[in-house]
Amino acid sequence: MLARRVLEAEEPDPDVEFVFGLDCVLDGLAARLGR
Repeated sequence: MLARRVLEAEEPDPDVEFVFGLDCVLDGLAARLGR
């Protein structure tokens, strides 16, 4: 069942992935710097 789910998964949008990654980095910096 897991293998089928992996094979049927859609490729994520690169722009969405970039924004998510950027948000993670900026959130980490904000937490480290104390906002």
